[in-house]
Amino acid sequence: MLHNETHGKLDRLLEAKMATIARNNKIQIDRLELGPFSTNAYVLTCRKTGDSVVIGAPSEAGKILEELEKTHPQYTLITHNHFDHVGALSQLRNIVLS
Repeated sequence: MLHNETHGKLDRLLEAKMATIARNNKIQIDRLELGPFSTNAYVLTCRKTGDSVVIGAPSEAGKILEELEKTHPQYTLITHNHFDHVGALSQLRNIVLS
């Protein structure tokens, strides 16, 4: 029983948290907290065209890609190359370049 409780807490801890942190008639900025360090990634989306830019690719590419499904990804920008900021970069690069 303890194993199941611990596993459930770990799953909740590792769940991506997403929040819209800014929105107006031109742009929407969403923040995702990803991976074991809760590293931030941002999706900036033009509200008129749907074009988007990802800033940071810490981990959990699938969760970032879920956010991008509603948009037209144009670029992935990286602020620096620490391991906790580029873990999903290769996966995102393949999608954005497609």
